[in-house]
Amino acid sequence: MTDESVDPLPAEVRNEPGNEALQDPPQDAPENAEDRQGGARRNFFWELTAVVAGAIVSVVPMLVGLYTFLLTPFRKKEVPLNYETGMGEGAGANEYFVAPLDAIPTDGMPRRFEIVADRVDAWTFIPNRPIGAIFLSRQQGDGMSPQVVAFHATCPHAGCTVAFSVDSDAFLCPCHNSSFSKDGEKMDLAGRNNPSPRGLDRLEVNQEKLASDGEVWVEYVNYMTGRKEMKPKA
Repeated sequence: MTDESVDPLPAEVRNEPGNEALQDPPQDAPENAEDRQGGARRNFFWELTAVVAGAIVSVVPMLVGLYTFLLTPFRKKEVPLNYETGMGEGAGANEYFVAPLDAIPTDGMPRRFEIVADRVDAWTFIPNRPIGAIFLSRQQGDGMSPQVVAFHATCPHAGCTVAFSVDSDAFLCPCHNSSFSKDGEKMDLAGRNNPSPRGLDRLEVNQEKLASDGEVWVEYVNYMTGRKEMKPKA
């Protein structure tokens, strides 16, 4: 006895509403080969970009450091034109512009000024850096030309910075009771024992520039402390 074959339902019947179970299962659309290839290329591009960027970040600093290490000993220092030689015509070695003449009191009262200069620290150029301090005062001179004297603000005893006391009319050191007259000479005040081996260090003022331009240029030199004679530091 043979089985009777069952004819499939007509398509119209299968597609009728309510016969979803009789409908053919949906078939997945075949993946486009070109889309797969395009996606693979994009992934490869971004991976390659990440690798190159990482290599640059890692290698460039190392190359810069190696370049600096190898070439620094052979580089020539670029010293600014105004370094240790002043900035104006007629300025000598180690001369610095301090102030215009009008900035100094006419009554002889000493006034403190900072020495500002351009410096070179290793390979670094540092402009307008304070390197010390001095006192300037006008004194009565011969003739009509103004006379300005300059004293180092460092006490010759131990290197502390002196200040001018109006009450005492003298320079006083706050560290060890050294005292100096208005003209820089060593002096003893009542109740103060002066341990300084010498008076305040007097610095050279460019009198020619003072008379011609009304500018105070001072040859700034640091001297050794604790000695009776003025000996410049190396």
